Amino acid sequence: MWLGLVSPDHFQEMIVSGRMFAAMLSLGSIYLTGRLASYLGLSKWASYLAAFLMAVFPLSVQLSQYSTVDAHLTFFSLLSFERAFAYRSHHTWKNIICLGASLGAALACKITAIPLPLMIFIFLWPLRKNTHFWTLPLVTLLCFFTMQPYALLDWFNFSREIQEQIQWARGINPPIFFHQYENTLKYLYSIKNLFAYSVGSASFVLACYGIITSKKNQNQFLILGWLLWNVVMLGASYAKFSRYWLPLLPIFAIYTSFGFESLKRHLPRWLNRTVIGIFVAFSALTGVATHTIHLQKHPYRKASEWLDNDAAPQKDIHILLDSVWVGFPPVGTKLGSRHTKVNYAELFGLMNDSTYVDRISNKLFEAEYFITLNHMSIRTAYEQIYRKPIQAKTFDALLNGTLGYKLSKVVTTQPMFLKKILNDFSLDPSIAIYDHPTLFIWKNQRHFSAGMIKENILDTFVQSPSSSLKTYESFATDSINANELGSLKQKDILPIRTESAQDRQILDGKWWHPVIWILFFMLSGIAGWPLANKVIPNSSGQGYGTSKLLVWIVFAYVLWCIGHLPYQLLSQTIVGILWVALLMFGGFTWLRTNFTCQIKSWDTMKEVLIVEGITLMVFVIFYLFRLFAPDIYWSENPIDLSYLALLTKSLTMPPVDPGYSGTTLNYYYYGFYLFALPAKILGIPPNISYGLSMATVPALMGGLVFTLSSSFVKRPYQIMCGLMSVILTLFIGNLDGVIQFIEKGGVNGFNFFRSAHEVIPFTVHEFPLWSYLFVDLHAHLISGLLFVLFLCWMRFVDLSKIKKSQLAIGAVILGSMGPSSTWDYFTCVMLVLLSATYYYYKTRKLDQIRPSMVLIIGSYLLFLPFYLIFTKKMAKLGVGFVGDQMTNLYSSIVCFGIFLPFVLAESFREIGVRVKSKQYKLLVLIFSIILSMVLILFLSFSRIPGTFLLYGFCSVGVLLALLNQQKSQYLSARGLIFYAMIILCMCEVFFIRDWLQGGEWKRMNTVFKFYYQVWFMFALALPCIALDVYQRIRTVKEKKLFCVLCVVLLICGLLWPLGAWRSRVIDHSFQRQGRFDVTMNGLDWLKHLRPHEYRTVAWLWQNGKTDDVILEAGHHDYQYEYNVVSSASGVPTVQSWWSHTEQRDRPYYKRSMDVREFYQTQDINRAIQILRDYHVTYVYVAEREREQYGIQGLSKFTTSSKLFEPVLVDPLGNLYRVIY
Repeated sequence: MWLGLVSPDHFQEMIVSGRMFAAMLSLGSIYLTGRLASYLGLSKWASYLAAFLMAVFPLSVQLSQYSTVDAHLTFFSLLSFERAFAYRSHHTWKNIICLGASLGAALACKITAIPLPLMIFIFLWPLRKNTHFWTLPLVTLLCFFTMQPYALLDWFNFSREIQEQIQWARGINPPIFFHQYENTLKYLYSIKNLFAYSVGSASFVLACYGIITSKKNQNQFLILGWLLWNVVMLGASYAKFSRYWLPLLPIFAIYTSFGFESLKRHLPRWLNRTVIGIFVAFSALTGVATHTIHLQKHPYRKASEWLDNDAAPQKDIHILLDSVWVGFPPVGTKLGSRHTKVNYAELFGLMNDSTYVDRISNKLFEAEYFITLNHMSIRTAYEQIYRKPIQAKTFDALLNGTLGYKLSKVVTTQPMFLKKILNDFSLDPSIAIYDHPTLFIWKNQRHFSAGMIKENILDTFVQSPSSSLKTYESFATDSINANELGSLKQKDILPIRTESAQDRQILDGKWWHPVIWILFFMLSGIAGWPLANKVIPNSSGQGYGTSKLLVWIVFAYVLWCIGHLPYQLLSQTIVGILWVALLMFGGFTWLRTNFTCQIKSWDTMKEVLIVEGITLMVFVIFYLFRLFAPDIYWSENPIDLSYLALLTKSLTMPPVDPGYSGTTLNYYYYGFYLFALPAKILGIPPNISYGLSMATVPALMGGLVFTLSSSFVKRPYQIMCGLMSVILTLFIGNLDGVIQFIEKGGVNGFNFFRSAHEVIPFTVHEFPLWSYLFVDLHAHLISGLLFVLFLCWMRFVDLSKIKKSQLAIGAVILGSMGPSSTWDYFTCVMLVLLSATYYYYKTRKLDQIRPSMVLIIGSYLLFLPFYLIFTKKMAKLGVGFVGDQMTNLYSSIVCFGIFLPFVLAESFREIGVRVKSKQYKLLVLIFSIILSMVLILFLSFSRIPGTFLLYGFCSVGVLLALLNQQKSQYLSARGLIFYAMIILCMCEVFFIRDWLQGGEWKRMNTVFKFYYQVWFMFALALPCIALDVYQRIRTVKEKKLFCVLCVVLLICGLLWPLGAWRSRVIDHSFQRQGRFDVTMNGLDWLKHLRPHEYRTVAWLWQNGKTDDVILEAGHHDYQYEYNVVSSASGVPTVQSWWSHTEQRDRPYYKRSMDVREFYQTQDINRAIQILRDYHVTYVYVAEREREQYGIQGLSKFTTSSKLFEPVLVDPLGNLYRVIY
């Protein structure tokens, strides 16, 4: 308000004075940072280091001379903290008045500082009995209203403007320059800029480390409260300007010093000094480089001087600016008295009609120079103008030269050090708005008439916004790198390539693919063996049984975090280098820890050989099976292939949705990502890596199962029980195999699908072997590996004595299940809680509760970026009652009849023991509860719940055995069986509501996901239970009968794979249509049946990118003829299977109608509009497009050759690249 009293003649002087005042406050902030550091407990040298860091942080240097309010808020907030700490030590009037004045000034700077006086008031509340204390709010308000009299004199408008800004922060009707932050991720966008620029990556990591490791005191809690408030508020805000984070930079500087002090205690003295020296030198150089911006001539002045030199002497200059946001001076100082006419193109205005075309055409006709720029306003405009076609046409016509203007000069300044330019184009563009905008000067060389300019604008084909932005920024990048205008060319962003023989063969499998694939996992396992030995001790081979998967999960998680940075860091080269670095680090660990000496014992090597033998044997078995049934065609194979292909190509995280272009993938993609990484490193195409992954999952599972199951028993039975668990998990089917064998008199005519889809009506009840033979690389199949690995972690880690490294790795394993399959994550979380409760019951100690809570919370926070974008809006989750659809007793026996006899035997034995010892009270209580539930279910649904009664009885027996065993802090076999029985009981009463919601299929996914987990638990624990039952049998005759029962059940289980293997290969593959090649190529069927489409997939896999978009025909679910090109090539399509997109919370109807309209319309303008709406770069036209949409609208591909350029031409199908 006070600026309104300043005379216009003195306004420029006020600006200079304001910048000088901001610079003085920045110096004060540096001093106060050092003072606060000492108050928080840092040593003298660390306090100096904090002040130094505040002085050299790039954002601090850049904003130190700006007239923005952020520098003021930073100073006054620091002064408030410093005076608050001083007042706690010395209760003087001076301190309290200074504190109140600084708080009032902070509030006057920004209303978002309102929590600051509240926090400090609470902080000083223990001193409320002092007379000075109650003057604090009075001084604060007096200072605030003195600096902001507008708030007192016109409270209505003041509060209205505050409410308006709150709405802007929430994204409600924000100003145009806020649109640059549309679709940016909450928190991650701001954290990325802090990490990459504002404080720097090293300081950011050290600050986080310092926050975690520093010893907290009351002063620190106040500072951290202020930090937390700002992080929550700014991270969630729609507007994410980097300068808003300036008040937090002193806190980062202080905690970076804390991080150094923590490191100092763990590093040798010489190394500590070396690290600090390097860090300080690097920080200083960064600050110097940032400061060089202010030492260079401002782009506005440089542009003015260039205009003065380029224009004809003594001639007036007509300049057209793209918007009022340019802020360009009318002329430069060199132009003297030369008259300059300045006009504005209003590219970002609200008009979008014929009046605007006439207006801009006349302005372009009159102007000699058209100036645009590349900072936040122009990027905002790109998002805005492409909602308005006429402005879009105008801008693209400028780019392609049809307005008669040619790019003549690019003027900018960049941070420099030792004449090396530091390119900061990828950062938040608001950083460069004041000090180094990039100006583009376009010169009117052809002087078209206004009418011709108007005609050219209306005839322009519009580029996609991303392509326009890339073209625009490439000019700036070229000019900076080359420093010569002659190197600038208006070049294509996506060069056209034609098909080659290498493209056609790129998808074909090679003999060495399986060799390098399995060697990859073996080398990773060897490199990670020391880590596994430390994290999961006492397991088979001193951790070797878990090392392959464990080290890969940790490595993949690190890369996943790196992928969320704003750079394309997940390229094959970078990921490959990091994997080699992992191997080298593993070798270094072997040497440093002398690990070879630890594993020389024969017992260890024998276990290693057994685990490795199981892994290789299982891989070979399922690899050979896959050679005869390689087809990626059935069920959800195409969807799974699309995820694998896209993640193999993706350079960033989160990935885009391959079936719904322009959006992030709203699905459990992490399991596919785990197998996409080795495919990327080894350069194996997805149609090959798909089959290799299907052989790798059971192979790795075999090693994990043996490791876990063998630990439940003592020698000499470990190997026997471990191998039996491997058989039960990987090579056994349910009892439907026996039934079909009897019904059909052999294996001919075996119904493969019935065993997993029809035993329990309207459900899916798969078991591991069925899934491995069906080869659906689905989320539940991959997550099964993580599920068993986490069970291994629980078995071998003592939560009451857990180390930080074990807890961290456990959180990564548990957390990995969330973005892989939330069902498994929920199951494991409940298992952790159940185990901690059991331990407390047995010991009455709480030393497992805290690590269990840290484990669960940490597992969620580690994958917070996934949960921030993952939604289930269209499928309202909840719990419902199964009702009269409970499983009948016959179906339950068919599904789990191989396991239930042993559980029943254990239950009868335990109940008999209780009866003999006359422990009736507990039995009566438990059975009363079960019978009451049975009665309730019978009265509610008029059906005897026989299956629930069976599972309930088994649960009672196993629970009694569990309570009777000696106390243990580890996961036990009986604990697994009890948890499995509880899950089965719950499935008979409740179902999880998902996208199916209700109806006869309502419990499909509940039975599917939980029964799959139960099979693993049974297979892992039953050999131990069976051995225990056998050892308790007294007579030889009874032992023989028990052995016969075991053999009979084993044979019954082995009958299923005998029929299933033949049925899957012969009846459910393309082998029934003729002899196909024995190959691992999952698209071999496409190569034979539709070779033109196979060539298209090969070309796109080689040349397409994940930010391309292909338009092709889509259809309902399980229409396998559709979307093959996009699914196999890793290039997203506009619309994939309709129901699947709806399951991912994406509406399908509009897109499907737009795709239909594009292929059918003969209106080229409407076709262009559809292409532009979805940023389409390729269009495919083949049999399905002609069949589904007709041929009337296909003439546009020949008549509009300038728009559609053929890339691959075939009589049966063409691939066109869209040229905007």
